[in-house]
Amino acid sequence: MRRYRKLKIFVAGLAMIVAAATGGGTVFAAGTTMAEITTNKTHDTLSETEEQTEEEADTSTQVENRQEETDKDEILAAEPEEDSYGWEEILGDVNAVTMGNGISAYNLREDRTATDRYYDQLDDVSKEIYKSLYDAYKDGSTTSTITLNYSSVWKDQKITITSDNKMVMPDTFHPQVLSWERDMLTPAFLALIYDHPELSWLSGATYYMSYKINGISYYSSELDENNSMVKDVTVPCITTYIKEPSVNATKAEMDTIVSEATESINKKLAGSTSRYQTIKEIHDYICNSTSYAKSNTTSSEYQSAYSAFRDTNGDGTVETVCAGYSRGFKLLCDAYGIPCVLVTGVTDTGGAHMWNLVQMEDGIWYGVDATWDDQTSRTYYDFFLVGSATKPDHFAKTDFGSCHIAEGAWDANGAYEFVYPELSTDLYHEDQDGDGICDLCNAMLDGMSASLAGYSLRLEEETGICFYLRFTNTVLNDSGAYMKFTMPDGSTTQQKVTDAEKQTVNGKQYYVFTCYVAAKEMADDIRAQVFLSDGTACGTIYRYSVQDYAGYMLDRSSTYTAELPVVKAMLNYGTAAQELFGYHTGDLANAILPETERQIGSMDLTALASYQSVQAGNMPDGISYYGSSLVLRSGTLIRHYFTKAGDVELSDITFTLNGNAVTPVSVGSNMFYIEIPAVHIQNITQMNTLAAGESGAITYGVLSYAYTVLSAQTYGSTLEQVMKAMVIYQQTAQTYLAR
Repeated sequence: MRRYRKLKIFVAGLAMIVAAATGGGTVFAAGTTMAEITTNKTHDTLSETEEQTEEEADTSTQVENRQEETDKDEILAAEPEEDSYGWEEILGDVNAVTMGNGISAYNLREDRTATDRYYDQLDDVSKEIYKSLYDAYKDGSTTSTITLNYSSVWKDQKITITSDNKMVMPDTFHPQVLSWERDMLTPAFLALIYDHPELSWLSGATYYMSYKINGISYYSSELDENNSMVKDVTVPCITTYIKEPSVNATKAEMDTIVSEATESINKKLAGSTSRYQTIKEIHDYICNSTSYAKSNTTSSEYQSAYSAFRDTNGDGTVETVCAGYSRGFKLLCDAYGIPCVLVTGVTDTGGAHMWNLVQMEDGIWYGVDATWDDQTSRTYYDFFLVGSATKPDHFAKTDFGSCHIAEGAWDANGAYEFVYPELSTDLYHEDQDGDGICDLCNAMLDGMSASLAGYSLRLEEETGICFYLRFTNTVLNDSGAYMKFTMPDGSTTQQKVTDAEKQTVNGKQYYVFTCYVAAKEMADDIRAQVFLSDGTACGTIYRYSVQDYAGYMLDRSSTYTAELPVVKAMLNYGTAAQELFGYHTGDLANAILPETERQIGSMDLTALASYQSVQAGNMPDGISYYGSSLVLRSGTLIRHYFTKAGDVELSDITFTLNGNAVTPVSVGSNMFYIEIPAVHIQNITQMNTLAAGESGAITYGVLSYAYTVLSAQTYGSTLEQVMKAMVIYQQTAQTYLAR
């Protein structure tokens, strides 16, 4: 509901000044009348002496100019009539909490847009008034009156001259002047107290206005039979006086409040320049400094920023209401150069309320309501950097926009109002590490329930791409949720989330899923996606390859100097495997290397000779060693093939690998193999002993196979290239790991 103060017009005493004019006749120069609008009838009127002298000179000049036109008519002058013009409603105390009607203004730019200052929405005249008021009050409280030097000419006013030469203005004149004054002063005053919470002595203040009317000169022939005429009237200036609230603060006190607060907050920040962290510390400092005043909530003592930090009523407690919380919050945001505005309006229950909007580095504005976050038992963050659609966790409220309804206009038709910055729909998210997950609330920024944080390459027994993910409770609470990998050939594998490896990095837990790839598949994209047990996709499809990882390191060669030889050798090995198997040869893994680094030259086999295979003893009756092969999957494994006589039962023969029992795998009716588990590249120097029966044994390793191929030179160039590339890859990996 809107509240107005009824203000009465008083007319100050008049003075007559007589002056002589050339050309004969008598000229009466009008004095200056002070029509003061005030609620305080004992309030002193302004001194008239200097103003009268100035007006006398102005009027005399005007008369002399007219005298040049003619000296036939008598030139007269009239003074404003001393009279009361009734009551006028005009806005006094502008306080959103007690008014419940929001910040508003009359004289605003038509093309106004919201910024972090309401000053920017004023027109040029009101901006000058704003600056005059600020200059007058920036250093503290004052009882001085302020003259705002701007004027307006009121065209074609019907003026009646009384028998004693007084001007009687039309009934419409004074309301028009009052409206004009209000249109100029009101927006400036409102913008000032909302932009500058440090001017605590103005919060809850009432302002008064007075104005002057210039006397006029006229020719007697201009009067009609009713002693009336139509003339222009000038109102040369407005004088304002501000009655401040009873509870006040000095500039020194406000400076101390800011100094104490920033000192405490800076200790908590410990050198951090994060805007989010700074705003959080401001929010917490406000909530820890005061408590909500549950009685006398409309009292002016609670409307200032001062009330959020100091006891204002002498009861030994620091308490305030939403206006104090909001102004205190803006006061400290201003101290840190953080864009912040005050917003007034109503809650979902219709109660008047004030809160803040702050602008983050993303240029978007978010809501903060420290009043509602400050609860008796603890400080919440339900209304901290929120958007219009954000719902609180601890309060029976709807979304923020539904319980914080901004109102910008207080006049009936809403024609005049300040505009507020556009509030974000979503709450503020921060993702400094770029993992797609909010660092503040762990929400997935793509709106899904799973988010990829990064990749790594696993070079253990096998080559694998590791996907690091984080999940919301939607995934974690589903025991059947899984990661699905799709290989280039369309085959798929699944790994349950509950079985994933967990790693904690910088206090954040990641779920690690590894997909192993064969040497020939290094340039292929592996697709990965998370699903709930019911088949619902919980994240986007992630695509990555060994080549992608290598390219990342190559692009940052100055950072990964030690790793580059391994990366290059790995790509050449993958390319050799592609060419051996005729696999995707149009997209070779080492295509991202310079041509000169893709070549594999000749190789000295001296070192490899020590890895030749060794056969000892005798195989069991009916068993013969046939040969060995390599399988180039994600790791490198060996298969030893044997033939057997038709009557031999393999179950009757004991096979061991390095002393551990192994089971042969039949291939048809008269052949079988025994597989030596895959080893990764750095371990291919390992030699393994396969024993069969009581005395037969073969000692063999991956490099045994490489030596056989390279020394024979009869297995074809593509296989030889694979063996060379594999040996070089092993040597660079071993050198790197030995660091």
